[in-house]
Formats: sequence, C-alpha cells, structure tokens
Amino acid sequence: MSLERDLLQGERAIERLSAGTQREVLRAYARTLRELRGTLADYAARYAVGGKMSYVELAKYRRLESLTASVRAEMNRLYAQAGKAVTVGSGNAYSEAYWRTAYALERQAQARLGWTLLNPATIAASVQNPISGMKLSERLQANRAQVVTRIRSEITQGLIRGEGYDDMARRIKGVLDGDAAKAIRVAQTEAHRVTQEGRLAALEQAERRGVPTMKTWSATLDERTRLSHQELDGQTVPVDGFFEIRGLKAKAPGGFGVPEEDCNCRCALRGKIAGYEPTVRRARGEGVIPWMTYAEWKANRVSG
Repeated sequence: MSLERDLLQGERAIERLSAGTQREVLRAYARTLRELRGTLADYAARYAVGGKMSYVELAKYRRLESLTASVRAEMNRLYAQAGKAVTVGSGNAYSEAYWRTAYALERQAQARLGWTLLNPATIAASVQNPISGMKLSERLQANRAQVVTRIRSEITQGLIRGEGYDDMARRIKGVLDGDAAKAIRVAQTEAHRVTQEGRLAALEQAERRGVPTMKTWSATLDERTRLSHQELDGQTVPVDGFFEIRGLKAKAPGGFGVPEEDCNCRCALRGKIAGYEPTVRRARGEGVIPWMTYAEWKANRVSG
C-alpha cells in the first residue's frame, strides 16, 4: 500500500473523531436551550400578566438582573462543556494524525523509526495555538460574553414589545442556533489545524531519523476550495520549511494565523519520501482517483 493510501485511511478515521466532537457540542447546546426555556417559562409563570411579560414587571426588584444572571450561569456551563469537547477532540485528532502518519511512513520506508511518546504539553500547546493573537480558550470566552449580551438584548426587546413566552423562547433559540453553528466551525477549524500539526510532528520525527522527507500542500479537490489554496496545491518544501502565498507563510494548512486563510480550510499536509511519488489522491464526491494537480483536476472538470 502506498504512503498516500495509508494517509487517506487515516484521514477518514480523524473525520469520524471530528464528527463525534461536533455531536457532543450540539448536545451541549440542545441541553442549554432546554434549560433556558425552562427558566424563561418559570419567569413567565410568575410575572406574566395576561400571558405576556412586561419590561416594567421584570425591572421591579432586580428581576431582570436575576434572569440575566441565570442566563450567564447557564452559558458558563455550556461553554465549559463545549470548550472541553473541542479541546479533548482536538487533542485526540493531533494524536491520531501523528500515529497514523508514523505508521504510514514506516510502511513506506520499510524501517522502524523509533517513535517517541507524545508529550501532553506538546499537544496542549498545539490546541491552544493562537489564531489572530487569541488562544482557543480566549476566543471561547469572548464568544460567551457576546452571546450573553445578545440574549439579554433579545429578552429586553421582547419585554418592551410585550411578547409572550413562545415569542421570547424563539428569540433565544435564534441566538443559540447561530452560536451553535459558530461553535461547529470552531470545532472543525481546530480539528483540522491540529491534525495537520500532528502530521507535521511525525514528518519532523522521520526527518530526524534519517528518512529523506519533504512535505507537500494538498488542496481538497472540489469547487469550494479558496483560490489561494488552489494555487498552493502541489507546493513542496523541506519538512522544516514554509508554504508561501501572497505574502503569508505557514508550516502546514491551517497555520497561517489569519482567519481568512485558516477558517474552514480543508487542505492537507502530505509527506513525500524521495523516490516514492504519490499515485492517488481523493476528490470530494469521486473517491480515490489517480494523482493529479488541482489545476489538472479543474481543467478535466471544465472540459468534461
């Protein structure tokens, strides 16, 4: 089996891990919505007049402040659960990528390379690697504060308009649905980034063990790939080198440090051992196909 086929099998395993993390995040949001609905229903039962709550009634005796405090506490629990799911899931993706790549390299090189156990601190540092100057934990905290403010604003607007429980519950659901989608994007982006860093760590280890290895940027073969990453496809550099595009550089996909290039990136890092050129790659919706560049694939699609 070729190095590329082994790596493709590893990618499918990591995709299953990532899907599990996303399901866990969505379950946390579903639980939070149930809890907030219950809290809102309790306030409606106690303070509604004619089936509707008013701003005047909830402004009395700091009731609105108490409701906001309940929302904040619930969001703290949500972000603790979602943050843990993303952190643990990303760490597992890093480890899986490292060992899958190690296995593939040994099979291709037909040699035992003496792999060392992963240092938990190395994995943690990869997971918390800053994007746009903010660590993962800091970005989650910033999101949480924004969501609490938005929910309070929606509740206040509903009270001012004299809305009933159902309308205000829909307002809260709208905020949480939007934030859940954002959380899933974070989970996907983080899992992708640390997967590439785990693969890079294995390539670096192989290089230290004397295997003549290079690394290649492999873009996803579909029409959603951003133009700059189409241009990066096939770029090959030394294992300790950088991929460069439009004044930016990264050691692996997801590592530019700017959201415009990293968020929703689906490109992959490929190891290349001297004398063993890749023969296959995967195209979305087509499965494993003979190896070709993105430009060749795109030209074939257009001509077809």
